[in-house]
Amino acid sequence: MFSFGKTPAIAGLEGHVLFENSGSYSTQKLAAISKQALMLSAAAMNRHLDVTAASYWGLALQIHHVEGVGVSQQAIEAGGRFELLILR
Repeated sequence: MFSFGKTPAIAGLEGHVLFENSGSYSTQKLAAISKQALMLSAAAMNRHLDVTAASYWGLALQIHHVEGVGVSQQAIEAGGRFELLILR
């Protein structure tokens, strides 16, 4: 239904990140999360987990997955690093 890397033009969703759901229960749909919400969530998780710039994240999920973006945002917000772990 949607093509990875192609962002549909949807009025009113500027400043949002679009994620495609799996369509497990119906057809695939897009979910929109504001960039501000992602940044606030990352900051809150970092405070809760005592994440610092010295923290190093291993990202086991795909970077375009909603939690893959969340984990990478946590690392970026803390000034730390993350590495995409690729299963072979």
